[in-house]
Amino acid sequence: MNRQSRSIVLVGMMGAGKSAVGRCLQERFGISGPAVIVTGGGIVLREQNFDLLKRLGAVVWLEADEAAPFKRASRTGDRPLLQHENPRNAFAQMLQARLPLYAKVADIRVDTSMLTGEEVTLAILTKFKTYFQR
Repeated sequence: MNRQSRSIVLVGMMGAGKSAVGRCLQERFGISGPAVIVTGGGIVLREQNFDLLKRLGAVVWLEADEAAPFKRASRTGDRPLLQHENPRNAFAQMLQARLPLYAKVADIRVDTSMLTGEEVTLAILTKFKTYFQR
């Protein structure tokens, strides 16, 4: 991780809350704060992206149990990766394949299963501050 950049890079499955939390973080920081980079859920599928993510800043994995992000991701029905005969099964397979990759790249982990976007933001800020004090 590039501790000098002090950027926050959000990774996690679709529906984990990356976009909502990214907006909350940006509202908190404003223009003068660290950059908040929201990635697509599949960015971890290419190993060459690991180095890029680490160079950008602290990689924060928004993890969640399977049910919460699936519910969030399937609300609108416009997720191409869920356009399957059995979207729940497709989601579960994607999640299982990606879990070890998110774990490998993450500097910080926050479980978003039962938290609001604002609660996740506060958890990230607390862990982010501690992370940079090491």
